[in-house]
Amino acid sequence: MVKTKGMCHGRPYSSSVQTQPNKMDSDEFGAAASQGQKLLTAQEVAERIQVNPSWIYAAVRANQIPHVRLGRYVRFSESAIDQWLHSLQGPSVSITEEPS
Repeated sequence: MVKTKGMCHGRPYSSSVQTQPNKMDSDEFGAAASQGQKLLTAQEVAERIQVNPSWIYAAVRANQIPHVRLGRYVRFSESAIDQWLHSLQGPSVSITEEPS
């Protein structure tokens, strides 16, 4: 618990804020970081999948893309992004011409 005191608009105030340590979104990310796997920025992920970084941030807010929050920063495990992209792919379809 963090307690603060000060003045606001000429009046004294005090407040208490319950703080909690940052938690990883998944054990996979902690393992990835500890194994030396590269963590990507939103810009790097956006370039990799050819979208705007704003799309990446929107997907993070909607919890649609695997990510790690490190305070105010967002990072992405390279292997988790690869797995996520693979899971989005539909079944392969082969098109063949009928013999005439």
